[in-house]
Amino acid sequence: MIDDQLYTTTGQWWSVGDTERPRGMAALVRIDDGRGIEVANTWDSEREHNPDGYDVATNPFGLAVGPDGNLWVADAAANDLLKIDPATGRTEVVAVFDGIPSPIPNAVRGGALESEPVPTGVTFDHDGNLYVSLLPGVPFLPGSAKVVKITPDGAVTDYATGLTMLTDLQTGPDGHLYAVSLAEFTEKGPTPASGEIVRGRVERPELPHSHRLQLRWRCLRERKRPGRTWHGAGCAVPGTGSQVRPRTLKRYVGQLQHVPPPAPIEAS
Repeated sequence: MIDDQLYTTTGQWWSVGDTERPRGMAALVRIDDGRGIEVANTWDSEREHNPDGYDVATNPFGLAVGPDGNLWVADAAANDLLKIDPATGRTEVVAVFDGIPSPIPNAVRGGALESEPVPTGVTFDHDGNLYVSLLPGVPFLPGSAKVVKITPDGAVTDYATGLTMLTDLQTGPDGHLYAVSLAEFTEKGPTPASGEIVRGRVERPELPHSHRLQLRWRCLRERKRPGRTWHGAGCAVPGTGSQVRPRTLKRYVGQLQHVPPPAPIEAS
């Protein structure tokens, strides 16, 4: 949300002969009175620059509003981070993510033993630092996912490693990071009831070392109780999900509203 204006990302697109990208596909969209207005598309940038040098494809996924008022998009197919001006649609590549070590050769990367990084969630902490979660891709090895920290000049460093299939990342009201771990995969597919939400305590380097909040990731699971806020975590196959509640999140009260089917997306 920017000034009570809702934005979202939509769809994916890749090179398919001479087929033109449909309006509203692989795009940043502003919602006006139930209508989708295309603000920018990520396909033009990927087609022109292809920053990671591999498949020409785009899937705008994670979205966050930066302290600078721009919209920051994690592109799960282009493997990069974009900054988009919501007023003009100007798109800038901020960072490109490296492949993740894998035991399986990746034909897309010339047979390299690397998985696609697949950036998913993007968030800012209360001090304005930027973080991105990486899935990564096939073979979805447990412990291969991670959260990276990105500096204003685009430098990428590991922030938390040893995680599994991260699909979203948010900053909680307590200032800590919360990540969704979709599921653990084996050669037989997703493991039932293996999804979870993990919390990372943000380290504050400006504090004396003995007073820093050391980075700590852990699963948040609780038994269901009335009047609590719950979140689903897991994979979209029978038996693989779980219900979790972050202990620090406050309870919100509201009413469910009927949302009509979306209208066709229009040009800005």
